[in-house]
Amino acid sequence: IILKVGVVDFFTDCWCNGLHVGHHEGGYVPFEFDLTDTLERNPDGSAEALIVIRVEDPMDNAEQPVGKQWHWYTSTSGIWQTVYIEPRESEYIDCFRVYPDIDNKTARFELDTVNCRGDCEVQIYIIPPGGEVQVIKAPVKGNRATVTADIPDPYLWQPNSPDLYRLTFKLLRKGRMLDKVRSYFGMRKIDYGPAEDPKAPAVLRLNNVPRYLRGALHQSYYPDGVYTAGDVETIKNDILWAKKFGFNFLRIHIKIDDPLLLYYADKLGMMLMCDMPNFGEGGNTPTGQRRFEEMMRGAIKRDFNHPSIVAWCVFNETWGFGGQAEFVKVFPEVKRKVLDLPTPPGAVSASEDFQTEAFLEQKKEQRLANSDAHKWVQKTWELAKQLDPTRLVE
Repeated sequence: IILKVGVVDFFTDCWCNGLHVGHHEGGYVPFEFDLTDTLERNPDGSAEALIVIRVEDPMDNAEQPVGKQWHWYTSTSGIWQTVYIEPRESEYIDCFRVYPDIDNKTARFELDTVNCRGDCEVQIYIIPPGGEVQVIKAPVKGNRATVTADIPDPYLWQPNSPDLYRLTFKLLRKGRMLDKVRSYFGMRKIDYGPAEDPKAPAVLRLNNVPRYLRGALHQSYYPDGVYTAGDVETIKNDILWAKKFGFNFLRIHIKIDDPLLLYYADKLGMMLMCDMPNFGEGGNTPTGQRRFEEMMRGAIKRDFNHPSIVAWCVFNETWGFGGQAEFVKVFPEVKRKVLDLPTPPGAVSASEDFQTEAFLEQKKEQRLANSDAHKWVQKTWELAKQLDPTRLVE
């Protein structure tokens, strides 16, 4: 009996019937706790659990991935994505990845299992938008099953016709079903190529066709729940209204969002660039880097199969690596100048500090001297490309 936790920000401890079942740190990716041995069993076969979750999100969060929570927008603490209980066998499907190939009209499936030591196989049911169900099988070897299926006359996913293939995975041992997972995937390809004008930059291509992006930045903050929308219609309508306004592209800004938003982008046809949340100013430490990498790995693992995601943005303007703290200090003055308001006594003047040539030159020298950070940014970008070779990575 497993407690599945969507996302909690940031340090989480959990007790079941007074027994500590686990600790987790991180504010953007899912995790789980095993409740099995802590349940109170009743004579009628039922079980009871009193679950207590304690969450700590310290104010000093520089080394945490925080996105715009750091001195910009409202902070988020606690449980902000779905929590539920899932019964499962000790042998189960942990995750899967689909690699569509529209040029060769195939799709490769990779499934990772847990505790499958032998005699297990996976059955995959592929259900196209129109047509007959296709069933393929693959043996599980070393807790992994890999198989490629022919996808004749593929229905291609794109914003104007977001066709999806439904999926059912069954994990079996000698005919007995151990686990079943339902999902979907899209047949689509994202790459880039030369423009017709040799002097123009390269063009982004969707399904081998140049695609002009009409996009907007999606902050995905909500007045009633900050990171959490008050109801699913709000999430759905954000996508619908963006399409009505003529957009075909949204950038989910420095936030790993609710899977429901990605579902509606898949279903309704919206291309997405998904950001990784930055750590706070001064967070570029061994601890901050470790947390960032763990978050990035978890996000790509969770969201790999969404056809709507065409690109990852690993770093937003390299926030957290220096310079943002100084800007935050003078931001009220910049805002006052935009609104043509007087500067109150004692306030930092943007014209005397932030906008001086000496200040800007000093910031430039500091950033150029930060070579270790540059190397880590490059290394992390390369890791993202290794984790997901199917998408563009900024």
